[in-house]
Amino acid sequence: MDDQINLNNKKYFSCKHAEKISGYTNDYIARFCKQGKLKGKTVGRSWYVEEGSLNNFIQENNLKKEELKKQRSERMAN
Repeated sequence: MDDQINLNNKKYFSCKHAEKISGYTNDYIARFCKQGKLKGKTVGRSWYVEEGSLNNFIQENNLKKEELKKQRSERMAN
């Protein structure tokens, strides 16, 4: 299985490779592809996630984590 492929001029990463990049498990990434929360395609029996979709997902989740940390620290301070 290739770590990355190009389809329709877009770069896709295997979920296993995306796991290394993002820190999320390949099963979690594949599940989000199946649910349509991430843009992905199946090649054979393997899911590949579109690079831009994965990057946006990572950025959004990092922002959410930071906001939660901020809220927790504010609650602790009060």
